[in-house]
Amino acid sequence: MKKLLIVFLVAILANVDAFGQCKTWVDSPQKEEGENYHSIYRPLVRNEKYEQAFPHWQKAFEIAPAADGKRDYHYMDGIAIYKHFFNSETDAAKKEEYKQKILELYQGAIDCYEARVIEVRDCDDLCYNALIGKIYGRMGYDMFYALQSPYEETKKAMEKAIEYVGKGVEYIVLEPLAYITVADFQAGKISADETRKVHDELIEIADYNIEVDQEFGEYYDITKQRFLAYFKPIESKIFDCAYFKTKLMPLYEENPKDFDNLKYIFSVLKQQGCADDDEFLVKVKTEYETLAAEFNAEKLAELEAKNPGYAAKKRYDEGNYEAAAEKYEEAAAAEEDVEKKASYYFSLASIQFRNLKKYADARKNALLAAQYRPDWGRPYMLIGDMYATSSRNCGDAWNQRLAVVAAIDKYSRAKSVDSSVAQEASSRIARYSASRPDKEDAFMRGFTDGATTKVGCWIGETVKLNF
Repeated sequence: MKKLLIVFLVAILANVDAFGQCKTWVDSPQKEEGENYHSIYRPLVRNEKYEQAFPHWQKAFEIAPAADGKRDYHYMDGIAIYKHFFNSETDAAKKEEYKQKILELYQGAIDCYEARVIEVRDCDDLCYNALIGKIYGRMGYDMFYALQSPYEETKKAMEKAIEYVGKGVEYIVLEPLAYITVADFQAGKISADETRKVHDELIEIADYNIEVDQEFGEYYDITKQRFLAYFKPIESKIFDCAYFKTKLMPLYEENPKDFDNLKYIFSVLKQQGCADDDEFLVKVKTEYETLAAEFNAEKLAELEAKNPGYAAKKRYDEGNYEAAAEKYEEAAAAEEDVEKKASYYFSLASIQFRNLKKYADARKNALLAAQYRPDWGRPYMLIGDMYATSSRNCGDAWNQRLAVVAAIDKYSRAKSVDSSVAQEASSRIARYSASRPDKEDAFMRGFTDGATTKVGCWIGETVKLNF
């Protein structure tokens, strides 16, 4: 079998120019041949029969690296095949060859998406960036864990992932990047400032996804705890009181009379080892304690009566979600400013969805938020998250996929009305696109591309099918 594989590898080395190109079989005289090889090898790869799949994949790739120009299967399947060869091989030279092929295939897929030769339906520039960033992240992950690539090269791939996707980067990137950053700092390759910058960026990414990503938020949380452990041995070298005073001073000056603000600043300064007689710490502590004494029960009750929005936030912070929802509903009904009104309805919808699991009520109030603020995409993002989160409980597999289509529709609506959520919406669309209805399943049910049908369960929306 190994001799057979070597013959195959020699053959593909003779066609190395195929890598990095983005030919499709659309206008190729070998179109039918390419489709046949594609149809033969794909089930073999899905069943992990990589040796049998290899010669057919090789022919399909030689004819059309980018297949029909609508998918990256030839690149991604080739990566899976060569990873299998790499993991099974003991000869160092052969392993290095396989490693290079894996990296070339990753880069080839990236090049085809960047050149827009592989065309994804309804995918704008932000959507393509999300796809490219995802591939860079997967490449960096393999370079770190499987291929044992040099840290510098691995770090570049992961930085590219973040550059393209931003806060939507996959959680698999965070831990390896933290490990490499700490190693570079300990080796004297980067400064404390550079190390802190990566540290803060990783925390920002993790915290963002813990809050908004219903599907993988838990994974970001676990990953955050793991990568913070890497920074712990060097905390005293990269963080100090002076650093945090510089960081928190603008926050203090922005609102020096805000009780929660003072409490947060005081807590951080104490945790970072600021001396008890530090001038800034003493000032914050004094003002914090003064405000704390002023916030007696009578004044709090008065404040809540005049400001139901504040009362709602207070109850939310206390974990009393039912009471918080009631107060936000009260605040929304009484508010005359349309933007504040929209904000209250959105907060109400968020609690009903994320904390109370009252999906229908949450959707109703999210739509009210959108009604009062038509240029705001957040309400539609929230509804999309509701649909995506509840899709698994939406009947059979067909209806579950229809629920995903409904979610994608809402993400598309969000970015069409609000550019500030466009990147996040595109990332969501890219993530869930693979879960849309299968063409074959739809045809068996009597549906064609572009047909409309109603989603089952509580969603009940009419969606337009695309495969």
